[in-house]
Amino acid sequence: MNDLVESFSGIRGIYGKSLNEELAKKYASAFLFWLKDSKAVDRPKLVVGRDTRESSETLANSFIESFVNAGCEVIDCGVSSTPATENAVRYFKCDAGVMISGSHNTPEYNGWKLLRGDGAILSAEDAEKVIGNVNNDKVQGSRFKVQGEEGKVGDGEVIKKSSENIRAYTDFVAEIIGEEGIKMIKDRKFKVLFDHGGGASIPFVKPLVQLLGIDAIHINDKPGEFNRVIEPTVESLKYLIPKLKESGADFAVGLDCDADRAEFVTTSGEMVSGQLGLAIVVDELLGSHSDPKSQTIVVNDATSDLVHEIAKKHEASVHEVEVGEINVVDSMKDLQSIAGGEGSSGGSIISPQTCRDGLLACSIIVRHLAKTGKSLQEILNSFTRFYTLNEKVKISPNPEFRKNLENHFSEHPELVITKTGDQTGGIKIRFEDSAWLWCRGSKTEPGMVRIYTESKDKERANEILQKGVKLAQSLPFK
Repeated sequence: MNDLVESFSGIRGIYGKSLNEELAKKYASAFLFWLKDSKAVDRPKLVVGRDTRESSETLANSFIESFVNAGCEVIDCGVSSTPATENAVRYFKCDAGVMISGSHNTPEYNGWKLLRGDGAILSAEDAEKVIGNVNNDKVQGSRFKVQGEEGKVGDGEVIKKSSENIRAYTDFVAEIIGEEGIKMIKDRKFKVLFDHGGGASIPFVKPLVQLLGIDAIHINDKPGEFNRVIEPTVESLKYLIPKLKESGADFAVGLDCDADRAEFVTTSGEMVSGQLGLAIVVDELLGSHSDPKSQTIVVNDATSDLVHEIAKKHEASVHEVEVGEINVVDSMKDLQSIAGGEGSSGGSIISPQTCRDGLLACSIIVRHLAKTGKSLQEILNSFTRFYTLNEKVKISPNPEFRKNLENHFSEHPELVITKTGDQTGGIKIRFEDSAWLWCRGSKTEPGMVRIYTESKDKERANEILQKGVKLAQSLPFK
């Protein structure tokens, strides 16, 4: 089976197989052609950032070489988190950018995200155009026609801005936290255990904790050394529990390879998933807003009802969209939302950031702890307990998969069925007791269907999950 996934969420594949330098060069040409055709930008100014995977520098150089040959000015951010790279597009006033990263996927994978002028990834419509350009002979045939004299590199240039990128991101976080917030955090004298997972958060945490006056303990802080599963989850981070107790830290945070995802561990050993982290961020931002009633929090449709409950407490609204970061970002812009996110994907999106941002979310959570005087565990204990479970099922659904699911449940009129996106989007079935089942084919992992369930009763959530898995495996796909 072809391991390459090409979607608006990004390009992912196993390096050295379906994903290689030649494909990177094709995408560079396809991206430049789209910028010229759709945005009327002939020689754009571009940012390139990369995570710490061994193959990332090679792939980044393939993009940079192609862009320079086309006469572009390239800001090379070196090792950079996805949030910092997206901020760099705005900070350096670039037309677009590329982030080389396999994100939370295992080390043999890599990929890239194509960024538009506001730093966000491309919309589904624009990404489809770029993907179409990759195999367009006319586009690829003109790949280097804008270069200088025959046989010579074009008149583009590369400017290395790694240090400035780090400073720009730190300043960006500082502005959002605010002077008063920074002072409150410093006064609490927090101690935090950071598990970098060998990823791109490493160069960014030191200046950030200095800014906030946090005593930081670092583990897995050698770039490119992946000593745990890259994706931060309950299972991959549970080994932090004894380390946290030994260190005397207030809590631990685990990040993925490009630092857009963050999950937390309390001193009591409880895992704070992206769902719970998003709820705390929403509580802090709405609680700090002068008019929370005017706000609409945007989340994907696999996000916990806890976020709805927090929003209701502040008399704010919640709007659900299809899974996919850009769906949340664009809806947030339309609704002028201060916060949104994908609880199911370990991340909060905090305006004006245009992606999930693990370190920014951590900073907002720390501000909330400083403001309330509570520990992370005490904050969790104050929330209604929702049990959100998930599992991936290895099948290859076609567009009929969601329709078949809908047909199965439509025989029960007491159920509420909601859908987002097209036939490849999510479907949520809400039961009479408010528990729910959600399904969607993965657009970043080939041949996978993601299933989420939630209930205030753990046994009920697990019961629905197991039934959902069996149902997904048994439904006809044609």
